[in-house]
Amino acid sequence: MNGVILQTYGSGNFPSNRTDLLELLKSANERGVIIVNCSQCSRGTTSNIYETGMILTNCGVLTGFDMTPEAALTKLSYVLSKSDWSLEKKKQVMLTNIRGELTSEKSSDKGYDLVGAVARLLNLTSDKDKDDLSHLLFPAMLQAAVMKGDLKRVEEIKGYGADLSMKDADNRPRSV
Repeated sequence: MNGVILQTYGSGNFPSNRTDLLELLKSANERGVIIVNCSQCSRGTTSNIYETGMILTNCGVLTGFDMTPEAALTKLSYVLSKSDWSLEKKKQVMLTNIRGELTSEKSSDKGYDLVGAVARLLNLTSDKDKDDLSHLLFPAMLQAAVMKGDLKRVEEIKGYGADLSMKDADNRPRSV
Protein backbone atom coordinates (compact mmCIF):
# COMPACT_ATOMS: atom_id res chain seq x y z
CA MET A 1 0.00 0.00 0.00
CA ASN A 2 1.39 3.38 -1.02
CA GLY A 3 -1.42 5.76 -0.08
CA VAL A 4 -4.54 6.13 2.05
CA ILE A 5 -7.41 8.62 2.10
CA LEU A 6 -9.00 9.03 5.54
CA GLN A 7 -12.59 10.27 5.61
CA THR A 8 -13.24 12.03 8.91
CA TYR A 9 -15.98 14.43 10.02
CA GLY A 10 -15.46 18.17 10.08
CA SER A 11 -12.10 19.73 10.82
CA GLY A 12 -10.05 16.66 11.55
CA ASN A 13 -12.31 14.68 13.86
CA PHE A 14 -10.69 11.33 14.50
CA PRO A 15 -10.84 9.07 17.56
CA SER A 16 -7.82 10.56 19.31
CA ASN A 17 -8.21 8.10 22.18
CA ARG A 18 -7.43 5.19 19.83
CA THR A 19 -3.67 5.10 20.29
CA ASP A 20 -3.55 1.80 18.40
CA LEU A 21 -4.88 3.52 15.25
CA LEU A 22 -2.59 6.50 15.72
CA GLU A 23 0.43 4.20 16.01
CA LEU A 24 -0.62 2.43 12.80
CA LEU A 25 -0.88 5.76 10.98
CA LYS A 26 2.51 6.88 12.29
CA SER A 27 4.10 3.56 11.34
CA ALA A 28 2.61 3.72 7.84
CA ASN A 29 3.89 7.27 7.40
CA GLU A 30 7.38 6.17 8.48
CA ARG A 31 7.24 3.45 5.80
CA GLY A 32 6.52 6.11 3.16
CA VAL A 33 2.76 5.67 2.86
CA ILE A 34 1.08 8.97 1.93
CA ILE A 35 -1.98 9.49 4.14
CA VAL A 36 -4.44 12.30 3.42
CA ASN A 37 -7.27 13.35 5.74
CA CYS A 38 -10.46 14.54 4.00
CA SER A 39 -13.85 15.45 5.38
CA GLN A 40 -16.69 13.16 4.40
CA CYS A 41 -19.09 16.05 5.02
CA SER A 42 -20.47 17.62 1.85
CA ARG A 43 -19.19 21.04 2.96
CA GLY A 44 -16.24 22.01 5.07
CA THR A 45 -12.56 21.36 5.39
CA THR A 46 -10.03 19.44 7.41
CA SER A 47 -7.23 21.24 9.15
CA ASN A 48 -4.75 20.83 11.94
CA ILE A 49 -5.90 23.74 14.09
CA TYR A 50 -7.86 21.50 16.46
CA GLU A 51 -6.45 18.83 18.76
CA THR A 52 -7.50 15.86 16.62
CA GLY A 53 -6.23 17.45 13.42
CA MET A 54 -2.91 18.22 15.11
CA ILE A 55 -2.68 14.65 16.41
CA LEU A 56 -3.08 13.38 12.85
CA THR A 57 -0.47 15.86 11.61
CA ASN A 58 1.94 14.62 14.27
CA CYS A 59 1.42 11.10 12.88
CA GLY A 60 2.40 12.34 9.42
CA VAL A 61 -1.13 12.60 8.01
CA LEU A 62 -1.56 15.38 5.43
CA THR A 63 -4.61 17.61 5.66
CA GLY A 64 -6.84 17.49 2.59
CA PHE A 65 -8.31 20.92 3.37
CA ASP A 66 -11.50 21.16 1.27
CA MET A 67 -10.69 18.42 -1.26
CA THR A 68 -13.45 15.91 -1.75
CA PRO A 69 -12.47 12.32 -1.02
CA GLU A 70 -12.95 11.54 -4.72
CA ALA A 71 -10.63 14.37 -5.79
CA ALA A 72 -8.07 13.32 -3.16
CA LEU A 73 -8.12 9.72 -4.40
CA THR A 74 -7.69 10.84 -8.01
CA LYS A 75 -4.87 13.20 -7.06
CA LEU A 76 -3.19 10.55 -4.91
CA SER A 77 -3.33 8.10 -7.83
CA TYR A 78 -1.69 10.70 -10.07
CA VAL A 79 0.99 11.58 -7.50
CA LEU A 80 1.83 7.94 -6.78
CA SER A 81 2.28 7.31 -10.52
CA LYS A 82 5.18 9.78 -10.58
CA SER A 83 8.02 7.35 -9.89
CA ASP A 84 10.66 10.02 -10.53
CA TRP A 85 9.31 12.24 -7.71
CA SER A 86 10.67 12.01 -4.17
CA LEU A 87 8.29 11.25 -1.31
CA GLU A 88 8.59 14.87 -0.11
CA LYS A 89 7.69 16.19 -3.58
CA LYS A 90 4.66 13.88 -3.69
CA LYS A 91 3.51 15.12 -0.29
CA GLN A 92 4.07 18.73 -1.31
CA VAL A 93 1.95 18.26 -4.44
CA MET A 94 -0.83 16.70 -2.35
CA LEU A 95 -0.96 19.96 -0.36
CA THR A 96 -0.94 22.16 -3.46
CA ASN A 97 -3.83 23.15 -5.69
CA ILE A 98 -2.90 21.85 -9.14
CA ARG A 99 -6.26 21.73 -10.99
CA GLY A 100 -8.81 23.48 -8.78
CA GLU A 101 -9.32 20.45 -6.53
CA LEU A 102 -8.68 22.45 -3.37
CA THR A 103 -9.06 26.07 -2.43
CA SER A 104 -7.67 26.08 1.11
CA GLU A 105 -4.10 25.04 0.57
CA LYS A 106 -1.59 25.84 3.29
CA SER A 107 0.17 28.95 2.18
CA SER A 108 1.46 32.24 3.44
CA ASP A 109 -1.56 33.99 1.90
CA LYS A 110 -2.00 35.95 5.15
CA GLY A 111 -3.11 32.76 6.81
CA TYR A 112 -6.61 33.13 5.39
CA ASP A 113 -6.91 29.39 4.93
CA LEU A 114 -6.54 29.02 8.70
CA VAL A 115 -8.30 32.23 9.68
CA GLY A 116 -10.90 31.59 6.99
CA ALA A 117 -11.96 28.36 8.66
CA VAL A 118 -12.62 30.18 11.94
CA ALA A 119 -14.20 33.14 10.11
CA ARG A 120 -16.66 30.81 8.37
CA LEU A 121 -17.63 29.32 11.73
CA LEU A 122 -18.28 32.84 13.04
CA ASN A 123 -20.02 33.95 9.80
CA LEU A 124 -17.42 36.67 9.21
CA THR A 125 -17.14 37.54 5.53
CA SER A 126 -15.27 40.81 5.01
CA ASP A 127 -11.52 40.97 4.51
CA LYS A 128 -11.33 43.45 7.41
CA ASP A 129 -13.09 40.98 9.72
CA LYS A 130 -10.67 38.24 8.68
CA ASP A 131 -7.69 40.55 9.18
CA ASP A 132 -8.97 41.52 12.64
CA LEU A 133 -9.49 37.85 13.46
CA SER A 134 -5.93 36.99 12.42
CA HIS A 135 -4.63 39.70 14.77
CA LEU A 136 -6.54 38.03 17.60
CA LEU A 137 -5.68 34.41 16.79
CA PHE A 138 -2.05 34.45 15.73
CA PRO A 139 -0.57 36.04 18.88
CA ALA A 140 -2.43 33.60 21.12
CA MET A 141 -1.41 30.63 19.00
CA LEU A 142 2.20 31.79 18.93
CA GLN A 143 2.24 32.36 22.68
CA ALA A 144 0.86 28.86 23.32
CA ALA A 145 3.48 27.30 21.04
CA VAL A 146 6.30 29.28 22.67
CA MET A 147 5.14 28.36 26.17
CA LYS A 148 5.30 24.70 25.13
CA GLY A 149 8.69 25.21 23.51
CA ASP A 150 7.25 23.93 20.22
CA LEU A 151 9.48 25.56 17.59
CA LYS A 152 7.97 23.42 14.82
CA ARG A 153 4.50 24.78 15.62
CA VAL A 154 5.86 28.35 15.68
CA GLU A 155 7.26 27.79 12.18
CA GLU A 156 3.91 26.35 11.01
CA ILE A 157 2.01 29.34 12.37
CA LYS A 158 4.54 31.66 10.72
CA GLY A 159 3.91 29.76 7.49
CA TYR A 160 0.23 30.64 7.77
CA GLY A 161 1.22 34.31 7.65
CA ALA A 162 1.70 35.24 11.31
CA ASP A 163 4.10 38.10 11.96
CA LEU A 164 6.37 36.95 14.77
CA SER A 165 6.71 40.54 16.02
CA MET A 166 3.01 41.39 15.91
CA LYS A 167 1.24 42.80 18.95
CA ASP A 168 -1.34 40.85 20.91
CA ALA A 169 -5.06 41.66 21.24
CA ASP A 170 -4.22 44.17 24.00
CA ASN A 171 -1.80 45.91 21.62
CA ARG A 172 1.22 44.74 23.62
CA PRO A 173 4.28 43.53 21.72
CA ARG A 174 4.94 39.80 21.94
CA SER A 175 8.45 38.60 21.33
CA VAL A 176 8.76 35.09 19.98
